[in-house]
Amino acid sequence: MTDELAIGHYFKRASMIEGLFGSVDHHLKRYEALSFDAAA
Repeated sequence: MTDELAIGHYFKRASMIEGLFGSVDHHLKRYEALSFDAAA
């Protein structure tokens, strides 16, 4: 990645946020587990 384009900044920031808060797959699995626990 180069620092010349704004997309490089956004990609680095999105990667950092995903590392801190978890990926989409992580949150979908968590939501699924919470939904099944509430239904039972």
